[in-house]
Amino acid sequence: MIDVTKVIFVPSDKRTAMNIMKKSPLILLLLLCTSTIFAQIGGSVGVNRIKKLVERTTLVVLENDDPVYNNAIIKATQLHWNFTPVRYIQREELGKYMPSDDHAMLIRTRRKVEYPLRYKVLRQEHNDVALLLCDEDSLKDMPGFFEIASIELEGLEAWTYKLSGLVGAMNSYVTFMHENKADKDVYDKHLKQFTTKRAKELTALNLLVEPALLPDSLKSASSIKLYYPTAASIADQETIQIACDTQDSASAFIHMENKGNYYQVIRCSDGAILYQDDLEDQGILQPIDFQRLAAKVEGNNLKYLKLKVTSR
Repeated sequence: MIDVTKVIFVPSDKRTAMNIMKKSPLILLLLLCTSTIFAQIGGSVGVNRIKKLVERTTLVVLENDDPVYNNAIIKATQLHWNFTPVRYIQREELGKYMPSDDHAMLIRTRRKVEYPLRYKVLRQEHNDVALLLCDEDSLKDMPGFFEIASIELEGLEAWTYKLSGLVGAMNSYVTFMHENKADKDVYDKHLKQFTTKRAKELTALNLLVEPALLPDSLKSASSIKLYYPTAASIADQETIQIACDTQDSASAFIHMENKGNYYQVIRCSDGAILYQDDLEDQGILQPIDFQRLAAKVEGNNLKYLKLKVTSR
């Protein structure tokens, strides 16, 4: 019986892999970044698999020993997943569907990964919720490479309150890419459209910002308004959870990803990613981040570019 989350992924030919790593450290960097560059968003390999996903039923895999996760992922998919039909199964049932041309899986992938380097093996642990096809490729060599999209949990307890919004963002991503017939050859173009083209919709929404994401100088709505004149509120986790779980059409929240290197603005009603940008400082929102966001909301690309240049 197959349990994809307990497999230690290693290249099938270690000598070949090591030779590749010797010749091009950049390849290693790309492999390490494949599943962590964007939350809820996949890469150029995974986007080609969306055309197969749309024809399948997504198996939402539940954990025998984690009722907190099970309740959160069931609620999230019931509220915010409509790209495919879903079926809820226990982890021990997954082997019956591997491989299958009729199914995909949304699965918690707590994996230990080994990347062979020249003189040592780099070991990493991943704790994601990944969207994969139920095929042989999903079990091959490097994890993340064949993922359609994934959510980095970085500790489930800290993320449960916004899991429904993040699943909605994943649903929004695959829907957009499918409707625009995206493939790996035009992936960058479509990704840019997906993460920037809807910023103006924030003019009608209240932006919910957690105090943990802010420096002391910005921990009030009035201080944020100096740089971002559109409505914004300081919100705790419970407020964001209620907004996502009730599909509040008047709110969006800020989510940080990839170790705090960038942020996303996600609409609470459907998980749509309205905007995404790099952060000026890792893990914290500075005044210039709000100024750049305001420029995008206003549709003032020239002002945005000037702010980008000024901050370098």
